[in-house]
Amino acid sequence: MLGLRSEFSYGIPHHVVSGCAKFGVLDVSGKTQLIVATTTNKVAIHDSETLLNINEKILALEVTQLETTYDVIIVGTASRVLAYDAYKNTNIFQRDITDGVNCIHVGFYNVKFAKAPKMYVC
Repeated sequence: MLGLRSEFSYGIPHHVVSGCAKFGVLDVSGKTQLIVATTTNKVAIHDSETLLNINEKILALEVTQLETTYDVIIVGTASRVLAYDAYKNTNIFQRDITDGVNCIHVGFYNVKFAKAPKMYVC
């Protein structure tokens, strides 16, 4: 009989917003990290001391490359969208969205002519 056993355990000391847990490479080391949005309006990077305080209710989270060789964190809240570069510890951009952001999707559309990824928020 084949038995399954766990090889490791992975705990997060925060309550996570539903659908707001992503993996990404946030620096040039190439190490994959878990990024989560917490119910206390923070973005936590697991295996790091980094905890970003957003000060608004987080509704959406995406981790993707935006003209970098590593991933950046995109956070959608009840009133804005924010892109954050954890490696350089800087905001890339922040835009007010009157209806709030419930989802974020980043990707290439019509790849033949695309020079940079397009971001859609809903």
